[in-house]
Amino acid sequence: MNPPLLRPGSRFMPLLLLVLGLFLPWRATAADASDPLQERLDFSDVALNLPARIRDTLAPPRWLPEGERFVYWSVLEPHRDTWVLVDAQRKTQQALLPPESLRAQLTQLLGKPVTLSGFMPFTFTPDAGGIVFSVQGRAFSLGLSDRRVVALAPTEPAALSFAPGNAWSPDGKSLAVHREAGFAVVDAQGKTRVERAGTDDNAWRVPEAAWSPQGRFLAVWREDTRGVHQVPLVDYGSALEKVTWAPYAKTGTPLMRAELHFVAVETGQVVPMPRAETEGYEWFAGWRPDGSEALVLELSRNGKRLDLMAVDPTTGKRRRVLREERPESFVGALDFALDGWSRQVKPLPDLQHFLWMSERDGWRHVYLYDYSGRLVRQVTRGPFPVHGVVGVAPKG
Repeated sequence: MNPPLLRPGSRFMPLLLLVLGLFLPWRATAADASDPLQERLDFSDVALNLPARIRDTLAPPRWLPEGERFVYWSVLEPHRDTWVLVDAQRKTQQALLPPESLRAQLTQLLGKPVTLSGFMPFTFTPDAGGIVFSVQGRAFSLGLSDRRVVALAPTEPAALSFAPGNAWSPDGKSLAVHREAGFAVVDAQGKTRVERAGTDDNAWRVPEAAWSPQGRFLAVWREDTRGVHQVPLVDYGSALEKVTWAPYAKTGTPLMRAELHFVAVETGQVVPMPRAETEGYEWFAGWRPDGSEALVLELSRNGKRLDLMAVDPTTGKRRRVLREERPESFVGALDFALDGWSRQVKPLPDLQHFLWMSERDGWRHVYLYDYSGRLVRQVTRGPFPVHGVVGVAPKG
């Protein structure tokens, strides 16, 4: 006997069929293409299998400097488990190496079989003639022309560039590297040009986009937490508890003292930027395209005032370009704090203007300014928020 739920005519039967439609790969035929129920079942099947239709990669694609080609790690056929070179202009793509050839070369260099994972981050060599990647803790390069894999010594600049936080200068002549709580600038041959040591509570940090566009200057933070309130962290993972102390700026206690410095690569001179008169938060937001000034954001401690400062890297002298102030609410957006405050300001290639994000009309929109702080016009408007400027086409 059929259970009541499955009896023909049961009021539960359509519901059961809809639920099954989420899991069974049903397909409409010519005879039932107009059946509304079958259409819904087909839609359920498409939605269920949507992830399989998305071509994606866990390692972000990287564009070559000429701007017409990029490289990505493929996790799908026909180029699964290898890097692919894409020519966006010609709409072609080809594997840098067949997967079996890539594994064979790595196996020979490592002396043991290699299994490549689905997440293979990489970066380009300084001359953009190859990529640099890591397998089993060792760094390798792969030439874009000769398609040959080469093992790199840990001290080679190309290998150092693959470490998180290290960055080549735009001209490919210098590399900024982290060294424990300090930093150094080395040249393409690995010779140290500038070096500064630090401590855990008074450390140096190289921010994102730290290099000036021509590679003449490097921006570096000196972060002093010696005056910050300390809170205990207790580790109960062993029979005897372990207590460590971590800086945490509670309300009413001092903030971390962050001081921005500029390194002149040619001379080795390190110039500090004077600190703000009042306590607050500071973020490095990038450079003007000609490298004449660095851009720094200063947020008041109560989050109601945001200043854009322009700094001369040769002297450390700064000037205020504009101020965004909103006494009745916070002027800083939380997603900018999490994803990078450089999204707040976007320098334009004409060297004279930049884009600025503001919620002054009730929605976050884009405004066009010049570097004297003069508002040119509001670029976007309407009942919607702009989350970020993805890119700018110089013409139009």
